[in-house]
Amino acid sequence: MSAETGVVVHRRNRAEIARVASSYRASGLGRSEFCRRHGMALSTLNRHLQKQFQEEVRLGNDGVVRSPLVEVKVASAVSPVCTGDRERKKPGVRPRC
Repeated sequence: MSAETGVVVHRRNRAEIARVASSYRASGLGRSEFCRRHGMALSTLNRHLQKQFQEEVRLGNDGVVRSPLVEVKVASAVSPVCTGDRERKKPGVRPRC
């Protein structure tokens, strides 16, 4: 109970917070107004909206799990042949190949 207002503060569990945060988009309210009406801290709503966004990105539009890693094919490396026979113009300067 808060000493100043006499209001009993109800602590929500993660599932309740996720449910309330999910209803934010459909509410049509701004974040601050939504939080005031639902008795939720703005930082809590922001955190859960970020989690939902990251999950949507991870799943992609078609529901397939996406990885931040991308498969690449490595071509065989070809290094230029440098004999060093070209004259050096300055000491310590490597010859161009």
